[in-house]
Amino acid sequence: MLGVGLTLALTLLLSTHFLPDRVKLDLGDVSPEEISAQRTVEYVDSLETQRKRAEAADRTSNRYDEVTFAASDALGALSTLFSQAQAARQEYPYNPLQASRQLQRASGPHLTRGTALTLVQNTPAEAERLQRAAKDLLTQVMDQGIRDQPDDRPRVYREIPQLIPPDRFAPPQRAALEEAVRVCIRPNRQLNLTRSQEAREEEMANVVPVRGQIHKGETILRKGDRINQTHLDKLTALGLRSPDVDLGRMLSIGALIALLVGFVTFYLREHQPTVHSDFRRMSLLALVVCLTVLGMKIGTTTLGIRLDSVIIGYLGLLWIPAAAMMLSVLLSAHTGGLVATLLAIGTGLSLDLELRYVAATIASSLVGVYVVAHIRDRNGL
Repeated sequence: MLGVGLTLALTLLLSTHFLPDRVKLDLGDVSPEEISAQRTVEYVDSLETQRKRAEAADRTSNRYDEVTFAASDALGALSTLFSQAQAARQEYPYNPLQASRQLQRASGPHLTRGTALTLVQNTPAEAERLQRAAKDLLTQVMDQGIRDQPDDRPRVYREIPQLIPPDRFAPPQRAALEEAVRVCIRPNRQLNLTRSQEAREEEMANVVPVRGQIHKGETILRKGDRINQTHLDKLTALGLRSPDVDLGRMLSIGALIALLVGFVTFYLREHQPTVHSDFRRMSLLALVVCLTVLGMKIGTTTLGIRLDSVIIGYLGLLWIPAAAMMLSVLLSAHTGGLVATLLAIGTGLSLDLELRYVAATIASSLVGVYVVAHIRDRNGL
């Protein structure tokens, strides 16, 4: 039970590194203090990600549905136009100007007077020939995709003259043919807003978020900096805006501590049975270890002071050798050296300390243990 309690206590003490204080800063606020990264993490650059998603959405074309009866409607309108021209010609056989006015009133405002006059002046044979040509031409045009957008019709209108064989009609008839086809064109592609939006959202979702790297010790905010979106992204990635317990890291630390505690327990049982069998001595050992780790953590989260890895490393140089020398006096030199070595390794891995601090701590601890172990009298002090 003592080993389990020691494992839990050390895990909680070392895991305070992963329980950051909440930073109550929003967009546009001014930072009241300097904030540095306590660990190396990746963050999502929301501004750059949003820009790339907007570009993906802009590149996505609209989605259109086919209008099934557009071609038949267009041909029906063309047939009606020529029927109206024939009726106007029959009603005013000797007054082409009056007949053209009648055709304009019947067909609508899109037909110009020149085209109306040409259509009513044609002989029945010429009118039939012109209608067949207009039907063939309109069929070719309607075979294309014609979207129901204002900018698409001018494109189609520009292509009509190129589809009429040269020298087949006189200029007035050619102009009348082009205009008759233009006024009868119907869009055969209708914009589908729902599908278009879904396509844009799909393209935006396929954009991989842009990630950046935050290095341990990197200055995120300086005192007086105005908070922007990049600052918020980094603070969020570090867990400083909405602190969450990093359960994965806590479990890893717990497993490491349990392994080290088990190793020390096994060593004491095999090589220091007098210490292992004495509950008071084992309790003293656990207490010294806990106080050592607690001493290293004082001044960090507990007191609201954020210390970087350099200062924590020097704290290790101070506390762990002191604990090693104390255990050498109270228990044995071997126990003090072993515990100090494992404690330096465990805290170094848990707190992401540089290897030089771990090595220096172990060396200082072993020197301290050696010196204490060879004290024979007051002169040795």
